[in-house]
Amino acid sequence: MKNYSIVFFNSKWSGASIKEIRMPKLKILIVLICSLFFSCNFLSVDEKAILRDSKSAFQRQRFREEPFLKAESIARYAGFLLRNCDTLFAYRLGEDYKKFQISEGGFAAYKKESGICFTFLTNHQDFMKYYIPEFLIDSIKHYTAEVGEELIPSFTFCPRRDIRIKDRRIKLDSIDNVVLKLKYVQDEPPNHNYKLRHFIYANKNEKVSNDIQTIYETLQKDTLLINELRYAIQVIPYSGF
Repeated sequence: MKNYSIVFFNSKWSGASIKEIRMPKLKILIVLICSLFFSCNFLSVDEKAILRDSKSAFQRQRFREEPFLKAESIARYAGFLLRNCDTLFAYRLGEDYKKFQISEGGFAAYKKESGICFTFLTNHQDFMKYYIPEFLIDSIKHYTAEVGEELIPSFTFCPRRDIRIKDRRIKLDSIDNVVLKLKYVQDEPPNHNYKLRHFIYANKNEKVSNDIQTIYETLQKDTLLINELRYAIQVIPYSGF
């Protein structure tokens, strides 16, 4: 069956300016129907149910034991990434989109842009080939193997940035920071009223919030992992976007 392309635009958080997925025509039709369904569903968002489910999920979430058992290995990994942050981020910065396979029949294309956070997918060999300098690939493979390839499937860099308002320059991030995404096993049926994230961060200011009043706020708690690394759990209520 002939494959067609469907293109999705991603947020700046992911660092991917555009994502292209190739799939058969029938699948594209299904995607479009689902998109229409969710667009209509947005008009009838049940805020009370979303807040209730988000708060309940947040209360149930517990910090995983594995990151604490591997804290020293994670610290070495984070230190290596921060030492090589400029090199990793500058590699192929601003070049054309590089397409790589993420699954059977599925492809993605990323482009690094200046001043925007960028996510590195260390569990995709083609991604590493395009977006990580060759002389650093073996080191990253070493650290991911030491930590556990399934524990941290990706990391996100946010470069130093600032903005100018009139004649004043305001710093958004005074130093480079890195966020290590943790893979976790969801121990409950999927609930589309919220998004759950476990991650470890360094050199980054994160707001802790144990309670929210609207679906446009985020629930977050964290704890010290080791040295300057913190382990955070985040629950983001579905707000229609």
